[in-house]
Amino acid sequence: MQKYWLELLNFHLPESIMWFTKGILPRPFKFEESNVQRGLENMFNLDSIGLPTDEKFSTLDEEKVKQFRDSITFKDDLYHVQLQWYEDKIRSVPSNHNAAIRVLERVTKDLEKKNLYNHYLQVFQQQEDEGIIEEIIVPPEQFKDYIWIPHRPVLKLTDQTTTKVRPVFNCSYKNKDSVSLNEAAYPGVNLMTDMIKLMIRFRTNRYALLADIRKAFLMIRLASERDRNRFCFFLKKGKNLHCYRYKTIIFGFNASPFILNYVLKFHADKFPSDDCSETLKSNFYMDNLVKTANNAENLSALYTTVRERLQKGNFDLQSCNSNYVTQQKKMEADGTLSGFDFGWEKVLGYQYDPVQDSISVCLPSCDVEASTKRKILSETSKVFDLLFLYLPVIVRGRLLMREIWKQKLNWDDAVPQSMSSVWKTLAKDLFAFNTVSFPRRASDEGKDTKLFSFVTHLKPHMGLRCTL
Repeated sequence: MQKYWLELLNFHLPESIMWFTKGILPRPFKFEESNVQRGLENMFNLDSIGLPTDEKFSTLDEEKVKQFRDSITFKDDLYHVQLQWYEDKIRSVPSNHNAAIRVLERVTKDLEKKNLYNHYLQVFQQQEDEGIIEEIIVPPEQFKDYIWIPHRPVLKLTDQTTTKVRPVFNCSYKNKDSVSLNEAAYPGVNLMTDMIKLMIRFRTNRYALLADIRKAFLMIRLASERDRNRFCFFLKKGKNLHCYRYKTIIFGFNASPFILNYVLKFHADKFPSDDCSETLKSNFYMDNLVKTANNAENLSALYTTVRERLQKGNFDLQSCNSNYVTQQKKMEADGTLSGFDFGWEKVLGYQYDPVQDSISVCLPSCDVEASTKRKILSETSKVFDLLFLYLPVIVRGRLLMREIWKQKLNWDDAVPQSMSSVWKTLAKDLFAFNTVSFPRRASDEGKDTKLFSFVTHLKPHMGLRCTL
C-alpha cells in the first residue's frame, strides 16, 4: 500500500487578532448568512430546478433559480439566459459613463507607453469577430440610458496563460452612495464542486485527465437586450471613442460562476445518466476539468465522450493533458493538448508535472525586502496551499503576523528589525518550495485504507500528522 503523509499544523489566535484574508486587511468578524425566509417549507421541488436536495435554500433562492431555469433556451447552437436582478437595486445603478471614460483614458495612456495597447485592442477584435461583443451607436446624450463598466488590463507575461493581455471588468464599481452592478444582481447559489474534495480525488488513481473549457463564460449568451445594455464599455481607437456591449456573461460579474455551473449541469441532464454526465456535473471546478481513473482506456474514452457532449453545447475543451502518454498523443491529434512549455500544468492552485506525476505549490515571487506590516502580510498571503502540504513552513508566516499585530502598528509602519529578519529567513525557505514536490497519487478509489493520526502540542502551535 502506497504511503502518503500529510503534515497539518494549526494554532489559535487571540480573538483580538482573528483571521486573515488573502488580501491586505484583517477580517475582524464573519458575516452570517441572512435568515430571512430561511427554514420555510419548500415551495418548489428542488430536484426540478436543479438544486441539491441535501442543502437548505431560501424561498427567494428557489424562486430566482426557477425563473433562471425557465429562461434557458438553446438556439443557433448556443445557450441563452436571462439574468436575475434585485429589481429595487438594479433601478438604482447609475450609468457610470464618466467613470468608465476616465478609467479608459488612464488605461490607454499606460498601455501606449508599454506598446501594448494594440495587443489590448486585438483581444476585443477577436471577441467581436466571434460574436461575443458588438459595437453599438450611442450618442453622448444617451450614455445615461446604458450601464458602462470600467475595464483595465491584466498583464500575464510569464505566467501560464494563453494571452499576454486580458481585460478585466469591474462590475463592482460604484460611487460613494450608489449601487454597483454586482450588488444589483442575484448571484445564485453555490453549485461548484468543493475544491478540497476535487483535489483529494485528483490524488487518487493511476491516470489523470486535465482540461478546461475555452472562454467558458463567453459561450453563454444574454437573451435580453435589457441585459446586454447593462454590460456596455468604451474603447478608444485613435482619437475616437467607440461604444460596445457584451452579448454574453463575463468574468467579473458575480453571477457568472453560478450561471456557468447551472448551464453545464442543465446540459449534462440532456444525456443518459452515465459516467460522462456525472463527470460534467461533479468534476468541474468553474471551467477546469479534473478527473482520474485506474483504467487508461476508460479514461481515454471518457475524454472523447466529454468533448463530444460539450461541443453539442458550443463548449470546446482546450489545454488538455494527462500523465498517460497515449492519451497525450490523442489530444495532440485532436488539437486540444496543452501548448505550454513550462513542463507543468496548473491544477486547483498547484503545479502538476504529468511526466513525474507530482504536485508542488505555485510560488509567486516574494519580496525579501518587505519591511512594513502591509507588505509582509501581502507576501505571507501569496502561497496557496489547499491541502496544507507546506504548512509547517507557511505557519511561520502566520505566527510572524501575529507578533507584528501585537505591535499595534499602522499598515505602512516599518516593523522592528528582529521581525524583518524573521521575514527574510522565511522568504528564503519559501523560495525553497520550488525544490519540494509530492507524489500526486496517494491512494486508489475503492481500496481499503486506514488513516492513522498523531497529535502533539508544543507552543505556540499544535501538530497533527496523518499517515494513510
